[in-house]
Amino acid sequence: MALDLGPLEDTLLTDGIRRAIAPGPMQKMAARGLAPLPPPDLVTALYMLAEPWRVPSEGDPLPEVAVDARKTVAGMPDGLLAGVVALKLDARVLDFVARQLVARPKLIQALLLNRAVADETFAHLASVCAEAELAMIARNEDRLLRAPQIIAALYLNKRTPMSMAVRAVELAVRNGVVVDIPQFDEIRAQVQGGHAELAKSGAEDAPFKQAALEEVIDDVADLGLEGDLSDEELEELVAHDESMVQNGEKKTLRITELSIPAKVRLAFVGNSFARSVLIRDSNRPVYMAAISSPQVSDNEMLKYAANRGLPEDVIRFIAGKRSSLRLYSMKVALLFNPKTPLPTAMGFLNFLTLKDLRAVAKSKAIPAPLVRAGQQLLTKKNQK
Repeated sequence: MALDLGPLEDTLLTDGIRRAIAPGPMQKMAARGLAPLPPPDLVTALYMLAEPWRVPSEGDPLPEVAVDARKTVAGMPDGLLAGVVALKLDARVLDFVARQLVARPKLIQALLLNRAVADETFAHLASVCAEAELAMIARNEDRLLRAPQIIAALYLNKRTPMSMAVRAVELAVRNGVVVDIPQFDEIRAQVQGGHAELAKSGAEDAPFKQAALEEVIDDVADLGLEGDLSDEELEELVAHDESMVQNGEKKTLRITELSIPAKVRLAFVGNSFARSVLIRDSNRPVYMAAISSPQVSDNEMLKYAANRGLPEDVIRFIAGKRSSLRLYSMKVALLFNPKTPLPTAMGFLNFLTLKDLRAVAKSKAIPAPLVRAGQQLLTKKNQK
């Protein structure tokens, strides 16, 4: 059951909390953390005043008291909050507090030991926390199996060590739990087939972290020009070790030498440079992970759509993605890519400008039936 971040029921409020949140001078004092309440009651009152269930917009900004309450929780001293986060407060209050404390590891660690904290809160923390807190989350196997969204959050958090992510997925696979991760069937097959042993051993933790978190020290990557390279130029670039700098020391990383499970995960969480390398990998799980990464931008997708050297499955994936097809340039790129399914390409003809339609009618690089259909459509339009 999803955690409903709505107002607390009146039966959960003490008389002191009710007085503190009632309109008037006391409400403003409470929003600033000045109400004479015990810390648990004060935090509960701040939850009510901060209205975390309300998303502000330009036309509907937060009331001043809600803004003050949110700032107050974020700025409360560790000494005061340390006792609060260990209490069995309402899960909604603990979730609200947790989201303000991500940069305060000691308090987050105390929260992670609190059984009153909801699974949804664990999933959020698994997506944003650092390694020490992620290790605590990953050790709570009962929660992981009960709420596989936590496993998904661990897997997609680039700070999660590779070995920790694989073990969490392996736990799900062993127990027949499905995790909502792109290409999960392929990931499950890797684990079941024993292909994840290297990643699980920890041997790839350092190189994966380097690839996922560090910027590639290369003009091509820094300037975002990787999509402008020819296949030959990119292959030459990939063939040598990518220079990396960590703690002032020059180190090297070869993305292409990672194991398949590590490549798949890097394709999801890495930057556009990593995807531009991995989408050309010879293994289907890797290149499909790269194209299905939620981080792929429209510009990336457009470059991939126009690349005739990519696997046919990649082009089919793009051609079947409705959100990308809203772009006229995407339709044109796919239409001129011979790996686009013919029925799909045929459907794009009616959207073309006369200039692009003429190019189709003269093309020698696309299937003949498509050229003939373009010529016929061009003739019809010229007759009007």
